[in-house]
Amino acid sequence: MIKAIIDIGTNSTRLAVANCQGENVEMIKSDIAVTRIGEQLGEEKIIKPMPLARTVAAVSRFVDQAKTLKSENI
Repeated sequence: MIKAIIDIGTNSTRLAVANCQGENVEMIKSDIAVTRIGEQLGEEKIIKPMPLARTVAAVSRFVDQAKTLKSENI
């Protein structure tokens, strides 16, 4: 079964796609985008529009990649 994971961190968003068969995991694709969603977060802890837009674009691109690779779960 092919599975994908998208991880959103403070500075980067990552994609990992793997073929998982029981305990065997074979990495198919990995990617990273520097999205800096935590940029200028400040004390108010509000995500600013530009970092949010960068992160949404990266997640959208990663979802497309996972679907192209026939991921059954994202």
